[in-house]
Amino acid sequence: MKFKDPQSVCCPACNCLSEQALDQLVAGRAKCPACGRVLAEASERMRHARDGWTDFVIAMHLSLEVERQNNLRLDQTALGTVHCLQDLIIATEPLLTALPEPDRRRAAVEAVRNAFGAAFPQVECPAPSGKLADALRPHLHRISWLSD
Repeated sequence: MKFKDPQSVCCPACNCLSEQALDQLVAGRAKCPACGRVLAEASERMRHARDGWTDFVIAMHLSLEVERQNNLRLDQTALGTVHCLQDLIIATEPLLTALPEPDRRRAAVEAVRNAFGAAFPQVECPAPSGKLADALRPHLHRISWLSD
């Protein structure tokens, strides 16, 4: 996700509209030129939007890999709610109808872990409940298609 640089930001304290450098906003160092207040809310909104977009892109990439490796078709509506591997496991499990129900959970976990390993071979598979953006953030510089 790309943001316009500079960003127009309205200070919540004094309502001053100012242009702020993107790197200062993302780092949480942007200040209102009128009252000096740190514009933390704008920084947090930008980080939240960036992480949401990163989660979405990673989830789509992983879902395509799960589909490819397991000859499945995941529910596209459910993919909009994937923020961690656990969410993708939950979306995958009911599609494994060729397996007895008691074996589906284990197979879904394995399918998602295998897909993660194939999609991101340079990154250790995170805990199922960890946010995807958080798990991959330290590695984004090595994943060119994700860092652009």
